[in-house]
Amino acid sequence: MESNVSQHQNVSQHQIIKKSQLVRLSLLILLIAVIVGGLLVWLVTGYLNTLKELEQFAPTMAAQRVTILLQVVLTSAVVVAVGVGSYAAWYGYRAARSACFPPPGAWIIEGRPVHTGSKARVLGWTQFILAIFMAGMACAAVYRTWALLP
Repeated sequence: MESNVSQHQNVSQHQIIKKSQLVRLSLLILLIAVIVGGLLVWLVTGYLNTLKELEQFAPTMAAQRVTILLQVVLTSAVVVAVGVGSYAAWYGYRAARSACFPPPGAWIIEGRPVHTGSKARVLGWTQFILAIFMAGMACAAVYRTWALLP
């Protein structure tokens, strides 16, 4: 009986998102991502067409510019991976410290269970470790790629 009461108290510390709100938010994020992604593909395609023309006259210069483009794209990807990894690590740390997963104050989807106690600590520390690993692997991949490129 007490576990239900403590779960109810923990849920009241969270901001509950209705499933219909989640769908609308997800569609909005997807729409923004598609627009931004399409714009980036359009810009890169134009740049690659210019490089294709440059390749006929100066192949060495075209290869250097493709290398620079690859470095910019990979660096942008690592910035995203480190940002997501940092947030996930912070979230996991908060959950582990509060022994409540998701941590107090977090948004939860309607009907999602809230874990407390040792299970919440294990989930939080697991998320923290995996997030640090993800960010570290992204940095290592970009470092190795930059080291391999001329």
